Amino acid sequence: MTKTIQILLALILMCASCSVAQTEPDTGGLAVGVYGSGGTMGGGGGAYLGFYDAGPFRRIWNNGFFLDLGVTGPTRKATADGLFSFNSQSTYLLHRGPDRARKPGLLFWTVGYSRLFNNGNGVNYGGGLIWRSLRGPKHTDYTAIRLEYRETFVPGWGRQPGFRIAYEGAASED
Repeated sequence: MTKTIQILLALILMCASCSVAQTEPDTGGLAVGVYGSGGTMGGGGGAYLGFYDAGPFRRIWNNGFFLDLGVTGPTRKATADGLFSFNSQSTYLLHRGPDRARKPGLLFWTVGYSRLFNNGNGVNYGGGLIWRSLRGPKHTDYTAIRLEYRETFVPGWGRQPGFRIAYEGAASED
C-alpha cells in the first residue's frame, strides 16, 4: 500500500506543477467548511480549513490543488482525529464569455492523499459544485459556496463517505 500512496503523491505533484507552470494568472484562496461522514465513523463529522489554487478563469478547464487541515470524529481509534489532505483538483467552468458573471458555476473533482493522525494514511476522491459570486472589475475575484461529496479510504478501516459544505474566498493574481 505504501508504494500505491507514493505513486499517487507523485501524480498529484505533477498535476500541481502543471498548474503552477501556467502563464495565465491563477486564482487561489481559502475555504472554511464543515462536513458530515458516514461509513464506520458512524455519522461523525468535522471541520476544516483549506487552501487552494483553482487556475485562471479565462480557461474552461483548469487543474489545481486543494490542501486542507481539519479535525474529524469519532473514529475507530479516537474520539477526535486530526486530518491533513493534499489533493489534485480539476475544475470545469460551466459557462464562458460575458455570461459567466450571471452563471458562475464550477464543477470539480479531486483525488489525493489523506493523513488521519491516529488512524493512518489513505486516499480520497470526490467531486462537487462551487457556486461563485464574482467581484472585481474583471470578475476574477469571488466568494463562493462549495458543496462536495468526498470519500476517504484508509486500509484496515475501509471507505469513509462524507458530504462537505464550505465558504470560499478567492482573488486572482491579475
